[in-house]
Amino acid sequence: MGVVDSARVEAADALARTPEMLPVLAQAGVVDAGGSGYLLLLDAFLLVLDGRPLPEPSGVEAPDLSRLNGSWAEHDGAAVADGADHGEHAVGDLRYEVMYFLHAPDDSIEAFKEVWAGIGDSIVVVGGDGLWNCHIHTNDIGAAVEAGVDTGRPHRIRVTDLDEQVEEERWVRESVGAPGAGPSTEDTGPPPTTSVVAVVSGDGIGRIFRSLGVHHLVVGGQTMNPATADMVKAVESVARTRW
Repeated sequence: MGVVDSARVEAADALARTPEMLPVLAQAGVVDAGGSGYLLLLDAFLLVLDGRPLPEPSGVEAPDLSRLNGSWAEHDGAAVADGADHGEHAVGDLRYEVMYFLHAPDDSIEAFKEVWAGIGDSIVVVGGDGLWNCHIHTNDIGAAVEAGVDTGRPHRIRVTDLDEQVEEERWVRESVGAPGAGPSTEDTGPPPTTSVVAVVSGDGIGRIFRSLGVHHLVVGGQTMNPATADMVKAVESVARTRW
């Protein structure tokens, strides 16, 4: 129980500091929603382990989003204002997401964040004791990485083209028709030369397989173990289509 109690104290402290980590949270006057959910999970653990009652709802009024410019969108579980005024950059205009771990002295991080503030937005730098997890949206990948090299030693660098990601998602949706359509177990298109039967667990995975040319899908459910009869029926159906 002591471990959970200590984790709860540290989580509450980290949650209170989330507006310092993401400017959009400070603008909205809120803390991170995911962090709040994690804190509630720890409270639930303490309820079971120690009988402590769950905290009462805060009753805080919804934030006034009219203070922010631009529309809100969901990105990686955090609310981001698309086109919000965070200085020079509008989030929607920044094409690349750069993330890496940075080994650097704690007293060098403020200067590092100032450099990043000049080249991008949606900046999150969290950590301590010489190891930092860094995230930024920017149009200058080189400068984002060089700032880490100048400060310390970046590693596990990951760059995502946000425009390309959105385009890929649109292509997958359009390749299978209207969004939201569930995975079909019926054959579509011309008879295949080589047939593939794919087991899928949901609409999204089904759309991806359809976009790659799979002609027959079997819904596997949460365990991914469809009935043997369903698999045999799918294989026999494909065989009849070929011959």
